[in-house]
Amino acid sequence: MEKSQTTLMKMLKIGGLILGWLILVCMALWASMAIFYSNLPAGIRPIAAVLFAIGSLTAFVLVRPRRREVLSFFVIFAVPLPRSRATA
Repeated sequence: MEKSQTTLMKMLKIGGLILGWLILVCMALWASMAIFYSNLPAGIRPIAAVLFAIGSLTAFVLVRPRRREVLSFFVIFAVPLPRSRATA
C-alpha cells in the first residue's frame, strides 16, 4: 500500500470512530431525556434519568473491548424504549 492510502484509511477509521461515539452519545442523551419527560412520578424522573446517564457513561468508560462496550450500551438503551413507546 502506498503511504497516502494508509493515511486515508487511518483518517477514515478515526472518522468512523468519532461518528460512532457521536451517535452513541446522542442515543444516551435521547434516552435520558425520554426518562426525564416520561410519565413516571415527578420525584423519580430526575433520579432515573441521572442513573441512566451514569450507567451509560460507565458502559462507555469501564467496559472493554469496544464490542462489549457497544453491546452493553444497547442493553442499557433498550430499557427506556418500551416506556417511551407507551407514552408516545
